[in-house]
Amino acid sequence: VFGAMLAALLVGLGFVGWPRRVWLPVLVAVHFALGLYTLKLSPEPQIDVFYLHRESCKAFLSGQNPYHATWPDIYNGNPLLDIPGTVSNGRVVGGFPYPPVSLLSALPGYLLGDFRYAELAATAVTALLLGFSGKTRLAALAAALFLFTPRTFFVLEMGWTEPFVLMFLAAALFCFAGGRRTLGAVFLGLFIASKQHVFLTMAIAGRLVGAPFRWKEFARMLATAISTAGLVTLPFLLWDPPAFFHALLAAPMHHVFRPDSLTYMAWLFKEAIHLKLTGAAFVAGLAAMGAAIWRAPRGPSGFAASAGVFYLVFFLLSDYAFCNYYYMVLGMFAAAVATGSPREVDDRSRERERVVAAPVA
Repeated sequence: VFGAMLAALLVGLGFVGWPRRVWLPVLVAVHFALGLYTLKLSPEPQIDVFYLHRESCKAFLSGQNPYHATWPDIYNGNPLLDIPGTVSNGRVVGGFPYPPVSLLSALPGYLLGDFRYAELAATAVTALLLGFSGKTRLAALAAALFLFTPRTFFVLEMGWTEPFVLMFLAAALFCFAGGRRTLGAVFLGLFIASKQHVFLTMAIAGRLVGAPFRWKEFARMLATAISTAGLVTLPFLLWDPPAFFHALLAAPMHHVFRPDSLTYMAWLFKEAIHLKLTGAAFVAGLAAMGAAIWRAPRGPSGFAASAGVFYLVFFLLSDYAFCNYYYMVLGMFAAAVATGSPREVDDRSRERERVVAAPVA
C-alpha cells in the first residue's frame, strides 16, 4: 500500500510540472521494488511459462539445445492446456516455444536466481526509454501509465515474455526519435526476433523512415534489422533445424481452442455460438493496420500506434489471446503517446496540406 501511495504521489508531481528527470527514475525504482516483492510472494507460479523458461535456461547453460528442453507437466495432461502429443512420462517435450532473443534476454535473471528478474529489469528500462524519448512531460506520464497499468505485476508474476518485446520496441523508438537510425534498426531487428508474430510489424516499418519517404533509407533500415534478427536466430536454427521449427512453428499451431481466452470467439462460445473467426482476425487486423497507417503520422509514434491498432483487432478476433497479449498492446499505445511530438504532428499536417493543395496548383 505504501508503495502504491508513493507511486501516486510521484505521478502527481509529474502532473504539476516537476522535471521528469527528478520524479520518473524514482517512480521506476518504486515499481522495481514492488516487482521484487511480487516475485518474493510468488516464487513458483503454477503456469507452464515459468517452468519452461527455467528448464530451457538450465539446458542452455548446460550446453544442451534449449529446443530439446522438457519441463514438468503441471496440468496433468489437460487437453485444453497441454499441446496434444507433447506430454511423455509426466513431462512436456515441446522444446522452448519462443525465439532465441527471448531465451537470451531471460538468462541474466536466471543466473541471479529467477529469470523474471530480467523481465522486471526490462520493464524498468522500457519505462525510462519511453519517458525520455518524447519532448514533453506527456512522455513521462505515458511511461508511468505503462508501469502501473492494472495487470503489470500479474504479467511479471506469470513470467510472460512481453516485457522483452516491449523493451526492444522502446529501444528502437528511442533511437529513431533521437536520430540514431542505424542503432534503431539494430533494436528493430531484436524486436521482430523477440516473438513469432512480431515480424508482421515489418509491414508498417516504413513509418519509421519519416517524411519525406526515401526508399534507399528504408532498404538500409530493413537490411540492418533483418541481419540483426538473423545473426541472433541463425545459430540456434543451425543447431537442430527440425527441433527449432517444431518448437517455434509446428507445436504452437496445434494449440486447441481455449474457451477461457480473452477474445470475442471465446465470448461467443460461452453464448453457445460456435463461430470460427481466425480468418477474419487476419483480414480485420490488416484492415485496421491500413487505416492506422493512413491516419498515423510518420515516425516512431505512428509506427507504435499502427502496431497497437493491428494487434488489438487481431487478438480480439483470434481464437487464442490472454492478458499478456493485451499488455503488449497497451505498451505499444503508451509508446505511441511517449514518442509523439509536435514536430510529427506538424509533418503530418504539412503533408495533408500539400495533398489538398495539389489539385488547385
